[in-house]
Amino acid sequence: MTAPARIARRPLVQSTSRSALRDRPLGPVDSQILAVVAAKGGACDHEIEAATGLSHQTCSGNRRHLVERGKLHASSETRPTPSGRKAIVWKLGPSPDAFRPGDVPPFRPAEGPREQMRFGEGR
Repeated sequence: MTAPARIARRPLVQSTSRSALRDRPLGPVDSQILAVVAAKGGACDHEIEAATGLSHQTCSGNRRHLVERGKLHASSETRPTPSGRKAIVWKLGPSPDAFRPGDVPPFRPAEGPREQMRFGEGR
């Protein structure tokens, strides 16, 4: 039997760039999801499912792709699900604090002097 590590697998990272994904036209399910979120000013997965009549797997999978494309983001708000648990409210647009390729994080110098430890020394 062939060991699982030796089985050839497709790479997890697709060769398509993120900008190419953003420019691709939306499918009908993506458009339905965005319409529900826009109409409600933000919606949880269960609200999207109820409004569209789509299954949970279809809604959550397509919503994930919309997040990756920068069309939706997770807000800090939550709403109760029918079972009483907290659910993330998804809103239109990219996340306000999203790190985008090409952005340079702010430089923050280390606070205080850096101590050098020698091999074998403990604190």
